[in-house]
Amino acid sequence: MVRRRSTTLTWFFLIFLSLIAFGIFVPVFALLPPLSSDSPHQLQHHPSSKRNQDHARKFEISEDKFWKDGQPFQIIGGDLHYFRVLPEYWEDRLLRAKALGLNTIQTYVPWNLHEPRAGILDFDGIADLVAFLKLSQKLGILVMLRPGPYICAEWDLGGFPPWLLSINPAPRLRSSDPTFLQLVDTWWGILLPKVAPLLYGSGGPVIMVQIENEFGSYGDDKAYLHHLVSVARKHLGEDAILYTTDGGSRETLEKGTIRGDAVFSAVDFTTGDDPWPIFELQKEFNAPGKSPPLSSEFYTGWLTHWGEKNAQTDAAFTAAALKKILERNGSAVLYMAHGGTNFGFYNGANTGSDESDYKPDLTSYDYDAPIRESGDVNNAKFKGIAASSIRRVVEQHSLGSIPAVPADNEKKAYGSIHVTKTGTLFDMIHYFDVVESESPISMESAGQMFGFMLYVTEYAAKDNGGGVVSIPKVHDRAQVFVMCSSEDGHGRPKYVGTFERWSNQPLTLPNTKCHSNISLFVLVENMGRLNYGPYIFDRKGILSPVYLDGRILRRWKMHLIPIGNLNEVPKINPIIQASHSGVITMSARKRLKPKKSGNDSNVPAFYAGYISISKEDEIKDTFISLSGWGKGIVTINNFNIGRFWPLKGPQCNLYVPAPVLHRGNNVVVIFELESPNPELVVRFVDQPDFTCGQGKSNQICSRDAPGQPTLMLQKLQITSKEKTHSVYFFASSCLVPTAAVAAAVMAAAATPTLAPPAALTAPATLANAAIPPTNIALKATVGFTAISYPATCKFPSLVEKLADTIENGTRDQQSDALVSDLKNHFEKCQQLLNSISGSIGTKAMTVEGQKRKLEESEQSLHQRRDLMTKYRKSVEDLLKSEP
Repeated sequence: MVRRRSTTLTWFFLIFLSLIAFGIFVPVFALLPPLSSDSPHQLQHHPSSKRNQDHARKFEISEDKFWKDGQPFQIIGGDLHYFRVLPEYWEDRLLRAKALGLNTIQTYVPWNLHEPRAGILDFDGIADLVAFLKLSQKLGILVMLRPGPYICAEWDLGGFPPWLLSINPAPRLRSSDPTFLQLVDTWWGILLPKVAPLLYGSGGPVIMVQIENEFGSYGDDKAYLHHLVSVARKHLGEDAILYTTDGGSRETLEKGTIRGDAVFSAVDFTTGDDPWPIFELQKEFNAPGKSPPLSSEFYTGWLTHWGEKNAQTDAAFTAAALKKILERNGSAVLYMAHGGTNFGFYNGANTGSDESDYKPDLTSYDYDAPIRESGDVNNAKFKGIAASSIRRVVEQHSLGSIPAVPADNEKKAYGSIHVTKTGTLFDMIHYFDVVESESPISMESAGQMFGFMLYVTEYAAKDNGGGVVSIPKVHDRAQVFVMCSSEDGHGRPKYVGTFERWSNQPLTLPNTKCHSNISLFVLVENMGRLNYGPYIFDRKGILSPVYLDGRILRRWKMHLIPIGNLNEVPKINPIIQASHSGVITMSARKRLKPKKSGNDSNVPAFYAGYISISKEDEIKDTFISLSGWGKGIVTINNFNIGRFWPLKGPQCNLYVPAPVLHRGNNVVVIFELESPNPELVVRFVDQPDFTCGQGKSNQICSRDAPGQPTLMLQKLQITSKEKTHSVYFFASSCLVPTAAVAAAVMAAAATPTLAPPAALTAPATLANAAIPPTNIALKATVGFTAISYPATCKFPSLVEKLADTIENGTRDQQSDALVSDLKNHFEKCQQLLNSISGSIGTKAMTVEGQKRKLEESEQSLHQRRDLMTKYRKSVEDLLKSEP
């Protein structure tokens, strides 16, 4: 009995000790890694006890890693700018970014959008930053915020409000100039308190906040950077992670960031560069253990200026470059994940070594990003095969599954609408605000921050008028008109010519035969302020005296043309709409009256029309095609869609998001600066088009435009070793569908007696063939398009067969099949052309990078030249094979 009692007590005592031991060591066991884990991603997740216990919700940097809630975190992010997407589409684009596999969105904050005029603040609509941040959090997306004050971003003035340029004396932007710092302090004192509650540590989505932007490529002012850090800490607290972004060279990092722990120094570099030596350099500028490798701008594409070929980059190349970063646990932010649109007048511009080498950006900011301007994801970068897509690479390095690929949003081709001329600019001049000055003043000084301003002066007529006018400095484009002052209200100003910032030459005035004074009108367009480089202090308008035969012209009136910018309701549109409706009721004192008719196609004018939508479910995204028009801007329902310039290209049409439209009549207003479409027609189509440009026809021929396209005969002679071949083409004033061009091509070998008709009307049955408008042109002569092809394609034989079929007046299943084959081979050939002649699309942030880019561009030019030689040889071979 005693022995049994003793045994029972012993077991009870042992169990008691075991429970104590278990309670002590369970936390230790919980911290050990699972023995079966051999995944590199799982092996990273070994946070310390202190991090696990004390940092339940915190984003921090240590051990050269990012840590989120005590766990290692790899940033796989992308830039998506809320101000380039309508608020109604924010959620759609963010969800598409998630489907790309992104866990973080990076966005700039443009000061000029939120404070368009001094003291006038805007945080509503497309400017509702807080709503965008809260939506990101709702969707489970983190945010890296870039509040500037300078943002670059191919955005007007790099995000600075243009009213800064009207301050006298002028503040030195991006510097420790006290005047400038005081302005920044005021702005950040408004902005950053809105951001503070949305920091990650406070329960929001914002994990990091950037200071300045690529400052090392611009200046070297540590006092400026330290001041920005101080102001940010004041409003955001000591725990907020502040970061800088600079090019991956020692020089740019030395100038652009602060060594140590004041900020986290991130880098960007040319896509395709070996990232890891640059990440090693990055470590030198961060505190020990505080340098997780991060490319905060990994370029998925590139920007495009007017007059350039649309920038494109290879999907497989881009994906492979991204993989090099992610496979070694580096972090990257795609620039861009989704580009969006430069609505209104907010596009930026660049220059070369001289500020006159001016290159404004397109309205489209598609950027050849994986999520296209209209949100489309059906492209090689988003969902290409194997490892050639960004999404596949991201998926391989994500810890969890990523959402399925969404469908593209539906687009609608509403067809053609006719517009009516509602009046010229000069018909409305009396309704514009006026500023008077002895000499011309800048647009900013006159209070005209964006768009257009009309400068007017008078001078005494002598002899027959005439003379030479010069404007040494005009930003950016000025159209000149003259008129006898005595004809004010009765005559029509006569177009003289155009001054361009990049090509400024004196103009010879015509003989006017005026009896007293002559009125000189200079319409200046602000085409977008510089957003990068040393000439960023980019005032607009006439910035020098205006000379007539060497004499300075004085006593100027500046008329402010009130066309609204993004997030502004313009004053002028109600006038235009009323004019279109025939119900002009301005004031008892002044009233728009019809002017006498005449040829004034070169006079800037307004045109208005309606696109009618009968049902809500018919409201879809669309594109307005301005082919056949000259240059100007478009508004729809008072929303400034943006600039068009199809004659310069490459953008032929403008994206119109569905939220701009409504059921019923949608008012379309065009401000055309030069020459309107002769038919006064615009078309709404369902696809973007970046094939316009100088030397190309731009109006697309179609059935719904009046009449059929007339193709005029052109001739190209190709000389081979044995004989001269004649190739006949039929040129047109419009872009003819590929099948119709094929039908018009007639080739003859050594047949000088061939006498084809002088003109040919494209077959009506093929006028709307389901083939992209031809842009596969080998330029035989300026002004028309022909057909070219890589030597490996079957294109020429298909063209011949199709031409023969149509020449014989038949169109059966055989010709339809040929049309289909032609389309397929065209697409293959176009892919080949793009791979060879597409833009490299990388950003040279350093001198070495710029040198590489130039070398690559030179190599690309050689490749293009060789390819064109092959094209010519192929044509010669084809003709030589003819009987």
